[in-house]
Amino acid sequence: MKSTSVSTKIITILLLLAVIGYFAVQGYNYFVSPETTTLVYRYHSEQSIALRGYVVRDEQVVDCNETLIELNHAEGERVGQGDTIASVYRSADALNATQQLETLRAQKEQLEYAKSASSDAATALRLDTDIREQIISVRAAYESGAYSSLDTLIPQLKTTVLKREYAYNGSDALTAKLDELNAQITALSGAASGGTTRITAPVSGTYSAVADGYDYYYVPTFYVDGVKVHEGGIYPDEVEAILRKAMK
Repeated sequence: MKSTSVSTKIITILLLLAVIGYFAVQGYNYFVSPETTTLVYRYHSEQSIALRGYVVRDEQVVDCNETLIELNHAEGERVGQGDTIASVYRSADALNATQQLETLRAQKEQLEYAKSASSDAATALRLDTDIREQIISVRAAYESGAYSSLDTLIPQLKTTVLKREYAYNGSDALTAKLDELNAQITALSGAASGGTTRITAPVSGTYSAVADGYDYYYVPTFYVDGVKVHEGGIYPDEVEAILRKAMK
């Protein structure tokens, strides 16, 4: 009994010393931490040189003396050689015929889609969802003042509504309507093509309706320290040589 009591006391003392040692080490690490924190700053460094000069566009002016012109590309849009950049109408009747022809072709496309989807109930249900989403988009654009986007959103909504209108109709009614549209398109095509002239791009490039035409009067000229070092057309390797000379 006495031996067991002594052993128990020794174990208790050892456990107590272990607990005390553990807390002593944790306290030391907390108050005397060997780790240090250093602030690091990140910055960007660059070297530049200021130069003065002219940037001249290599443009080609397309002349047209007509008054009834419809531009086919937006400012800054890329065009390829031979692409139609404008349509010239000889008279107001030709312009009206072309506009009516575009409307009829859009209706034909809508009806052909409706005919292909007339027996598909899932397509009709999807169109219902599209109509609701497009109405929300039109309302949001109107409330936010984005009126330019309405030119695209409203025709899209009209197209979807027309597709939905014919989604459940019989194919006979759609076929009769398509035949009527084809007859009208054929009648207007002659009047539209006979009174319309296309203006095509002579080269590939970027379309601009505000070209100044002053490229003929400017010649690239480079100066370094007030001394003219180059005048006239220039190649990339010549530009590099001028820059190296300017940075000396």
